[in-house]
Amino acid sequence: MFLLVVAIASAWYVWPTWAAVLVTLLGLALLVTGLARYRWLLTKS
Repeated sequence: MFLLVVAIASAWYVWPTWAAVLVTLLGLALLVTGLARYRWLLTKS
C-alpha cells in the first residue's frame, strides 16, 4: 500500500498531468479490486 501511495505522489511530481491522472486511476482500480484480499489478509493476522 505504501508503494502505491509513493508511486501516485511521485507521478504527480515528475510526470505530466495526463500521465499522473492515468497512474492515479490505475492505483484506485488496484485498491478497489484488491479490497477482498486486504480484508482477508487482515483477518489472518
